[in-house]
Amino acid sequence: MTKGSPLSPGQLSDRLVEIRSGVWHPQSGVAEVSYPADSHSQQADHQDSSFWYQHRLGCLQALFGRFPTSQLLDVGGSNGKLAKALPETEVLLLEPGAQGVAIAESLGLQPIIHADFQSAVFKPDVLPAVGLFDVLEHIEGDEAFLASVFESLKPGGRLYLTVPAYMALWSPFDEAVGHFRRYTTGELRRKLERAGFVMVYRGYLFSLLPLPMWLVRKLRGMRGQAKNDVADHAPANRGVGKLISVLLRPEQAWIRRGWRVPFGSSCVVVAQKPMP
Repeated sequence: MTKGSPLSPGQLSDRLVEIRSGVWHPQSGVAEVSYPADSHSQQADHQDSSFWYQHRLGCLQALFGRFPTSQLLDVGGSNGKLAKALPETEVLLLEPGAQGVAIAESLGLQPIIHADFQSAVFKPDVLPAVGLFDVLEHIEGDEAFLASVFESLKPGGRLYLTVPAYMALWSPFDEAVGHFRRYTTGELRRKLERAGFVMVYRGYLFSLLPLPMWLVRKLRGMRGQAKNDVADHAPANRGVGKLISVLLRPEQAWIRRGWRVPFGSSCVVVAQKPMP
């Protein structure tokens, strides 16, 4: 499969204007989002060495290999590194954070929509596919949001989704980075089906992590410590991170075969808008 032609923000929405070359902005302004502004630079500094980001990337590349799309709107795509790492997919980045947009521009990504999804006001039935990679947990009204994504997708268009798993793993970290909830794949299936989607694939990532995460987060909670994104996703001991990466790698092979990882600290889902 080869990339599709670039998605044009001006054709997807009547509410977007090009404020400078390659960067589009909603006429109504960008709404505040539940995400720390400085996390974009932290991600840019540590993504390449973080076992968490690198394993998620490998799993998403396997997922797109199994369930391909030639074009994708990456909603809340931060600094754009994920967008650049999907070589067979033409990715349009939508990011509400000015810091994330600036980093994505420095990486040469264009076009970029500097907006949140609701402020962009996409037309009905125009988006070929949407990616929500650790975004939905930051949205308080998640079911209404999924309904708006469904409306904007073309019939047959897919939604690719990752979110943190299990409320039992809730900790000060979740509060610090602006999460409203953690999920199970069963809960995601019910919410997606209520929005009108049909399930294509659902499973988990990071199958080795739930128990140690639960123990570590409970300990942090007793100490009143809220760890940031870097500390949670990039262990100080790089050797530990490399070992975890090796042990988790079979998950990528499972996804390439369409098999389901039965548990883990993140959920991964592909859902589709039915054809009429």
